[in-house]
Amino acid sequence: MGCLRKGLFSPFITIPSHLLRAFQRKVSPSPLRLAGLLALGMAVLTACEAPRQPGVIAPVEGFAGLVAGDEPRAVTIGRDVIGNGGTAADAAVAMYFAMTVTLPSRVGIAGNGVCVAHNSGLGVQEGQPFVEVFEFLPDPAAPGRPQLTGSRAMAVMHARHGAQRWESLLIDAERLARLGHGVSRAFASDLSAADDFVSASPTLRAAFSGRSGALAREGDEIVQLELSGLIAGLRRQGAGYLYTGAFASRFVEQANSIGLPLSNQGLRDALPKVVAPLAISYRDNTAYFPPGGGGVLTAQLWGALTKAENYAGAAPAERAHLLAVAGQRAFAARGGWLGGGQAPEDVVAEPQLERLMAGYSARQHAPTADRAATAVPAVSNPYTAGFVVADRWSSAVACSFSMNGLFGDGRMVPGTGVLLPKAAGVGADNLSAAIIANAFNGTVYFAGTASGGLAAPAALARVMLESQDQGQDQGQDLAAAVAAPRVINVGVPDTTFYEPSLDGAVVDALRQRGHDLRPETGVGRANAIYCPTGLRNEAGRCQVATDRRGFGLGVVVQ
Repeated sequence: MGCLRKGLFSPFITIPSHLLRAFQRKVSPSPLRLAGLLALGMAVLTACEAPRQPGVIAPVEGFAGLVAGDEPRAVTIGRDVIGNGGTAADAAVAMYFAMTVTLPSRVGIAGNGVCVAHNSGLGVQEGQPFVEVFEFLPDPAAPGRPQLTGSRAMAVMHARHGAQRWESLLIDAERLARLGHGVSRAFASDLSAADDFVSASPTLRAAFSGRSGALAREGDEIVQLELSGLIAGLRRQGAGYLYTGAFASRFVEQANSIGLPLSNQGLRDALPKVVAPLAISYRDNTAYFPPGGGGVLTAQLWGALTKAENYAGAAPAERAHLLAVAGQRAFAARGGWLGGGQAPEDVVAEPQLERLMAGYSARQHAPTADRAATAVPAVSNPYTAGFVVADRWSSAVACSFSMNGLFGDGRMVPGTGVLLPKAAGVGADNLSAAIIANAFNGTVYFAGTASGGLAAPAALARVMLESQDQGQDQGQDLAAAVAAPRVINVGVPDTTFYEPSLDGAVVDALRQRGHDLRPETGVGRANAIYCPTGLRNEAGRCQVATDRRGFGLGVVVQ
């Protein structure tokens, strides 16, 4: 007895072989016998339906997950992946490759990135919950050479946390690049901001112009055939297509032709890092962060305001003061741990957080000059992008990406469609992402990412603090937490930047405390998922939000 597939999305249907033979002989059973045969067929049909297996695409009935990101088309692709039974990691892989096509100004095959992946231990990969971080960041020992490990990072994350077939996850990105796609408002905004830079480069202008020959605007269609060829190779042959074989040799040759110091061996040996996250306990749960620069700063701010000080119990004016002081001190202390001077886990240990906030005064701001010994100049790259996704099994992924500047350094590897990032030192450590989950039962409570350069850690920390503020029973409005006006101080210069929508009474209170104030619009952009009682417990109460300061999209998939 075998199962016959009726369609791509339909369950397997079993029909007994003797019943098939009866119909083939055109036997006409009596009405009573026919009713019995139909009942038997329905019973067998029910028995044949099996639990979903890895690699099988099948639409999910009811709640499937949540997705939010800075580029809307990538979000819809992620929505479709988890809506058809994929895991959060499956969706993350599909969204990353889609963004290399739809938002190449900030996300690229040669760009940088970091992803925090939480595996609940449920669904197709049963086991103990665990969290790990996938890093594809510049190699300080190889200045001027892109790391090119993003594709391998996605492959490793998919192997460890995915369920659907690799090739099915890249097909949308390939199709968008090959057949063309309408420019989203998010990408059109970047093209407008970098108009002079893009127009001055014949390569970039050709790649990102519409059919009229003018630089594309929102809604215009662009085609990226060379990039589609690379993604097609990655889809068919796996991530190794970029690193070994004929294409890899051609890639190295073309990279050398524009002065890029790359060798076949160097490309073959390029590997992402899979590392443990920074972990800070919070109530009955744990907050997880990447151990890189932006992750450390976000973790410091979060830990300082939940461990060393009580942000939740402070009035609005003191909350703004706390955010500014914690930011000032965390940024000013970077010189003590940047470059390996101190292990990241030690930086966010509770004793260190207590020392960071030692001498804090709720009534007075102390200038950075008091901490100038470890202060380093602020280098910001506001042009990052990210997304968050959670699936119905309570697994989640939060990613942040960068080209170290809008459209990287403006060069493409000839014949490949790969845009090169700017020098590694320009803001590669501004990537921020975080997940809050229960380490024992695997349920996720929060996942977030932020862009905006040095503002990103402060923006993400603020959203985390505000979303968790009212506790599980009251259920803070996540959209309000993301939209709340932000306050940031980066230590050098010792200026407290605030968004103009900040309450006037709070601004006056900051001034009275001695802050050097300066209004600033668009202080960071955030995407977040929040489940007040945990996704496993009450998925219906989960919320998703994307920042109105940008042009992203957030959806509940059901």
